[in-house]
Amino acid sequence: DERTRVMMNGLLHHLDDEAAVGLLRMCGATSTVERIVTDDTVYLSRAGLNIVEQELVRSHPTRGIARYLVMVLGR
Repeated sequence: DERTRVMMNGLLHHLDDEAAVGLLRMCGATSTVERIVTDDTVYLSRAGLNIVEQELVRSHPTRGIARYLVMVLGR
């Protein structure tokens, strides 16, 4: 299977906007990348990727203060 899947867990909010957008664009521009999955507190629409699926989850099932957006991104 020549398709590539990229998983980024809690990474994007540690990067400045330009670095995060650049990373997402680089992954999205690779012809073998089928999907990018990320769970983070941010979404950068400037990367030019579409949200294929999304779900909002808490950092802890009952008392989680932070909410993470779990996204499947694609072209």
